Parts: sequence; C-alpha cells; structure tokens
Amino acid sequence: MYHHGILSEPGDAAAFGPFALRFQRCAWCAGTVFVRRSLCPNCAGEELTWECSQGMGHIHDYLRRPRKGQLPLLLPLVDLDEGFRVTGRLTAGPLPWPGTRVRFEYCTGGAVPVFSVFSTDPARGRGA
Repeated sequence: MYHHGILSEPGDAAAFGPFALRFQRCAWCAGTVFVRRSLCPNCAGEELTWECSQGMGHIHDYLRRPRKGQLPLLLPLVDLDEGFRVTGRLTAGPLPWPGTRVRFEYCTGGAVPVFSVFSTDPARGRGA
C-alpha cells in the first residue's frame, strides 16, 4: 500500500533519496495524489509529475486497529501541507491530539512513514 508513494522510482534516488514522501501533482488542476495513478482523480488529467513532500502536516484523526488480547493500535492519519493524507506511525511518546503539527522523520523497513510532533517552542520539543 505504501510503496507506491514512498519508495522512489528507478533513477530518482539521487533526486529524492531512497525513502522520501513522494506524491504526484496534476499539471491541469494542481491536485495531489499520494498513490501512483495514471489519471488525476480530480479532473482525469494525464499529466502527473512526481514531487517530494516537505514532510510537514497535522494529525487529522486516528485509525483504530483492533488486536486480539491487546489494546488497539492507533495509527495517525496525517494531512500533509501539500494536500494529501497518509497513514503512518508516531515516534515514542504520548499520543498528540488531532490538529497537532507533525514532521516526517523517516520510513521503516516496510516503507511506513514515521512522524514526530513538531513544535516551534524549543522548551516543548523539536522545532525549526
């Protein structure tokens, strides 16, 4: 599921790195698509180009995955600033509220994006 948007296309490793958050942008309507498509889902445009996300976004909500005999696994739905949504994981720590700013950190071996809470206040966490 994730490999279409995260792993780079052959020959693109120099431009984007092996594990970048990549997405497609339509040249006709400027819509964004995370999963590889041949046509834009918004306007059916055929001119989709690859871009690399800056990795900044906010938590939209959480997906709840039940696990037998354990607490459910909560996976964040992250809305990236470029206009698409991904499911990923969070770095260790308490679960942040929806609306919290997050930053893409890396991809796991299975190409699952991992995000960390982003704060511009140095006393509260990492920031720019």
